[in-house]
Amino acid sequence: MSTASEAQVLSKTLVHAIPIRIPLLVGLTTTSHFLFGNIASATLGLPTWFIDHPAELSAHQKVSGWSYFYKRGKAQYATSALISALSFGLIAYRTPKGLDIRNYAIVACSLASSIGLFTFTAMGSTNARLTELYNNQALVSAVPGGLEEAEAEGLLQKWKDLNAVRMTFAAGAWLAAVGAMVSVY
Repeated sequence: MSTASEAQVLSKTLVHAIPIRIPLLVGLTTTSHFLFGNIASATLGLPTWFIDHPAELSAHQKVSGWSYFYKRGKAQYATSALISALSFGLIAYRTPKGLDIRNYAIVACSLASSIGLFTFTAMGSTNARLTELYNNQALVSAVPGGLEEAEAEGLLQKWKDLNAVRMTFAAGAWLAAVGAMVSVY
């Protein structure tokens, strides 16, 4: 048997002998939740509609809509990214070097971890300022077309653009998770 064949046999044996299937399934499921939930929200969801329809809604209405979905989504998406990263990290830790599943798990873990890191570093100030605009009701009495409305519109567009970048991390993690699954089945 060649080294590559031995590695594949070992890889398939490990998945069935060690409970790697559980974190693999959990990681794939939570990464799918993050990725496809965000894709649905970005293409069909109300947060995007709030941002993309400047004439129909005031800046206050848009920020209020964004805030509603942000408050509900941040806990579940943060949890999904964290569980994904931990699941793939566990697989990488428990699997011997040189196996495809380990390599895919390392990539998936890195990308899933990057979701949270990117959210805090690149999106944190935007999220905080939009939340502040919503909480202090500054836009309720804002002058139409004034500086506060322009700031809110700019922040919403920036958030949308940054969210698209963040989804690329999720897409990469998901593809790596699928690769891990395919490598052992």
